[in-house]
Amino acid sequence: MKWIIWTAGGVLAALWTGALALTAAVVDWTAQALQQAGSGATPVVSLSPELPVWLSAWIEPGTWATAVQAIQHTLQALQSVLPAAGTVTGWLEPLVWALWGLGMLGLLVVAAGSHWWVARRGAAAGAPA
Repeated sequence: MKWIIWTAGGVLAALWTGALALTAAVVDWTAQALQQAGSGATPVVSLSPELPVWLSAWIEPGTWATAVQAIQHTLQALQSVLPAAGTVTGWLEPLVWALWGLGMLGLLVVAAGSHWWVARRGAAAGAPA
């Protein structure tokens, strides 16, 4: 029974680590993209004002053009703020890894507590666990 507890704990720890590694990579990519977009080196968004063929069944061309224009106007207005936003999001990656540590500690506590409980229950019953 104890090996099931530790195997499940190991699998959950691997899944937790993978999920938070992916989250940290997305946060890092977002911070870099925001800093580059604010520097003016690359355009913020490059949406085509033409309606894509696969959307033509659901969206009218006039609505698409209005939405693209609104998005581009909003992003141009925010372009001066984007480098600061990229810098601020830089502290999110260490926060993600701190959250990872807390999650791993929680998994370890649950696995160790379960191990202890199974051992105690087996000793009380007189049978080896």
